[in-house]
Amino acid sequence: MTPLARRNPLRITWRDAFATWLVGSAAGLYLAHIAGAHLPGLHGIRPIAAVVVALGLLACVTAAWPLEGASAGYGRWIGILATGVVVAAAVAVIGGSTVALTFLVGLTVALWLTTTSRHLIGPRRRISDRDLHDLIDREKIAR
Repeated sequence: MTPLARRNPLRITWRDAFATWLVGSAAGLYLAHIAGAHLPGLHGIRPIAAVVVALGLLACVTAAWPLEGASAGYGRWIGILATGVVVAAAVAVIGGSTVALTFLVGLTVALWLTTTSRHLIGPRRRISDRDLHDLIDREKIAR
């Protein structure tokens, strides 16, 4: 095993896998809509856009990593994608625009692809589940 592989093995966490499933579900919902599927409770652009936004937000929260140690370029790129997602979401949900829904799904997938790629090949700075629970417990005790 190379020193790089020992230091930074390519492995996907349950959080990344769940975020992948969420973003895949959002993309699948969009593709079903484009194909003309009649989904119960999701008639029209606005409800589909709202579900895509909810799935995208849940994916972001689930697989979030701190930006510490990230390059300035990476931070700017994430900021550009996130801004695009917010604008496309607003136009799709409020205005009911098919083009905005397309951009919303595309930008959500791009944001997921960028962050998941960094999770797989970037530095391992993620807090473990056990450390996160310890931190939460200490916070509760401090109150």
